[in-house]
Amino acid sequence: MEKMTMWIYAQATTGKARLPRACIFFAASLLLAGLGCVAANDKPADVLAASGTEKMDAGLQMEIHRQRAEQPDREIAVLLRTRKEINAAERTLLESKGVKIGSVLGDIATARIPANAIADIAALEFVVFIEIAKRQQLR
Repeated sequence: MEKMTMWIYAQATTGKARLPRACIFFAASLLLAGLGCVAANDKPADVLAASGTEKMDAGLQMEIHRQRAEQPDREIAVLLRTRKEINAAERTLLESKGVKIGSVLGDIATARIPANAIADIAALEFVVFIEIAKRQQLR
């Protein structure tokens, strides 16, 4: 309250309107925060295809983002979950996109997929979910 009174007094005595520094800093911080929010939502379209991200776990999405910048053709070990066991036509389609299928057990398969092809694989209708492979220890 006292600063506002001083601002009004300064305006009345000098004839010049000056904003207190606190108001300037507050306005600047709001502007920068708003710009930060806009920048956070401004992602390149090719980072992750919007149609497939809901089929990927968070760890896989982070790894894809990291590999796209460093080595886009590097393979990432994953677990694929499909609607049913992979048939020959689906296997051929996956392999044509660079997928190297390992073990298959029912609707779950292990695979190695190039980082730049995972979004395309996730967009396939028969793929339910893709999860990054994790190291496990036997107890």
